[in-house]
Amino acid sequence: MDLRIIELLKEIKSMLTGSTDKWLDIQEASKYCSLSVSSLRRGIANGSLKASDRLGKKLILRSSLEAWLGGK
Repeated sequence: MDLRIIELLKEIKSMLTGSTDKWLDIQEASKYCSLSVSSLRRGIANGSLKASDRLGKKLILRSSLEAWLGGK
């Protein structure tokens, strides 16, 4: 419940500041956070990093990546 409230507050903040949350593919996410692709895949596999694969490849929201890095 608390996590959902925090996510909603972050969405509201991004709307107010005008910044948009960007989808990153796994290569871009790797470069963004300076971690290996395999580390990101492990995070996705164990459920600690949220990702989408609706388009046939792993896509990660920048905010999800930052939240995951903050929790490490």
